[in-house]
Amino acid sequence: MSKESPPPTPTNMEFRLDGPCKPIHFDLESRAPTFPLWGPDCTHISRTLQQAVKTYCSDFDTIYAGIPGYILRSSYLLNNGCSYFSDSYPVRLRAITDRYLLFVLTELLPFAILRFRALSEEQMAEMTSQMLFASLLNEAVDKVTNDELVGGMIRKRIAAGLFREGQGRLVELGLEVMMEGLRMVMRKEVEIGYVELFGKVVYLRDMVSFVGMTIRSERMESAILGYVGEEGVNLEVVRAVGRVSAEIGARVECQSVEDGFYEGWS
Repeated sequence: MSKESPPPTPTNMEFRLDGPCKPIHFDLESRAPTFPLWGPDCTHISRTLQQAVKTYCSDFDTIYAGIPGYILRSSYLLNNGCSYFSDSYPVRLRAITDRYLLFVLTELLPFAILRFRALSEEQMAEMTSQMLFASLLNEAVDKVTNDELVGGMIRKRIAAGLFREGQGRLVELGLEVMMEGLRMVMRKEVEIGYVELFGKVVYLRDMVSFVGMTIRSERMESAILGYVGEEGVNLEVVRAVGRVSAEIGARVECQSVEDGFYEGWS
């Protein structure tokens, strides 16, 4: 009688799809960033944001307490790689970025973690939930401040002498809208689920990317800024920008989030 062969070892993807990942030893302190996250030449960070970052670093284990280690191991966490923590960050967008990061640390992140903790064990074990949590700060911070927008495209335009005041104003307005839009969601009497919250973050961030990266026409910039300056709300313009930004995001978002999550397991 021949000896039965052992079952094949599942691949990483098969392991995640077949069921919840098994918890592994994970030391929160080993992932905690060390304050300050910037060098002595970086003097543009407001005292309020400095204090928020200091709290994030010192209370790291409390902030993320209860989140399974196998999820945090794959998560983007705020660190000294954030482009805003560099003295080369574009001056025109420092003030709005400072306010935006303060909003993320003191309002969005605490709310998102509460919503994630509210998931059942079964929901938390689902790969989709894990992917979304792992990617939250990547979507809300890294893709805004780093290579994709301000730290990448905007910085390149400035270096090439192609940056216009209108472009800076559009990004500024986009981040204002993003903060207010998320505050409206968080203030709703009916509690929003974690997946819906993440979807709102991505939708609004796509809108910021659209006005900051895709619009190259000075005429279009002037038209949008003119609309913003009008009294009332032009729903036609709102719907048009929303449709285009959502379409752009839909083509790339699923793959980019999935790729980013899997890279954390390698």
